[in-house]
Amino acid sequence: MGLSVTKSTYLDQVIEIGKLASGMDRAKGGKEKFVFSLGTVPISPLRFSRDGTIRLLKLPQEGIVTRIVSGATNGATSPVSLAGTLAVQNAEIIAGICLVQIVNPGNPTIYGTHASPMDMLRGKQLLAAPESAILNAATAQLCRFYGIPFGYGTGGVADSAALDIQAGIEKTYTLLYTALSGVDVIHDAIGGLLGTAMLSSYEQMLLDDEICNMVNRGLKGMTVNPETLALDLIAEVGHHGNYLATEHTFRHFREELFLPKFFDRRSFNERRERELQILEMARLQAKEILATHRPKPFPPDVEEKMDQVLQGVLKNLIIEAPPLPNFS
Repeated sequence: MGLSVTKSTYLDQVIEIGKLASGMDRAKGGKEKFVFSLGTVPISPLRFSRDGTIRLLKLPQEGIVTRIVSGATNGATSPVSLAGTLAVQNAEIIAGICLVQIVNPGNPTIYGTHASPMDMLRGKQLLAAPESAILNAATAQLCRFYGIPFGYGTGGVADSAALDIQAGIEKTYTLLYTALSGVDVIHDAIGGLLGTAMLSSYEQMLLDDEICNMVNRGLKGMTVNPETLALDLIAEVGHHGNYLATEHTFRHFREELFLPKFFDRRSFNERRERELQILEMARLQAKEILATHRPKPFPPDVEEKMDQVLQGVLKNLIIEAPPLPNFS
């Protein structure tokens, strides 16, 4: 789980709550590990803010998985050429990784990117452009070269601000291209984000899950073994039979075939007669989940300790950044 922290003012408290959520205070034998990561984004081109530097110094002291994610923008904060943007991004992230490793050699570190082009007509960053997917693929190659986890690639996003055909095309293209590139974790893939991540939709989130399941089916590929080849069954059915009623079909159709929750595979006439369309179905399910879902609570003593941390923050609310850690 990746956490976002806008300021490092209360980074210690965030880490403390993270330890509580990870069960470290209840661990026996010290075997529990962090269930989250934290990190920062360089300010392209080629610098880190004071706030981001504090995180790069503090997080490895705690042994926390540290994410360094570049958001360089072609033609604005990096060269308009994809290769130039990749060079700026790589310099930023490798510099951050070096700092983390100086503080704590061997600290787990993640290479990440949401680098993407500038919309030259409107002056804003795009996330769902084809160039974004290409940069993800190139980043995956860099990470394999360095032997660093590519734990933050961007896919399944849309620049369309509506739940429309454009959004579906953009989300599917960026997700599939990025997944095939070998990204370990695709950020935003199931976030329901629209309008270049300025909007979020519950029903889109459920449709994102549908797209992710479809892409995961593609990544799973084909299982080839004597059972799936089914040569004996082929000989048994012969030239004039069919496989619909065979035990083999019953055993394997759920794992071999993608079965959608929302995508409509009915004929034109059947679909015309159907009362609910895909967005309406997703909207109704989203409302049902919001009304009925009850997350599993933390143990009472853990919740009490988290409340104490939060109360301490509220009592000492400040806006100044903390001093840089002293390593002398």
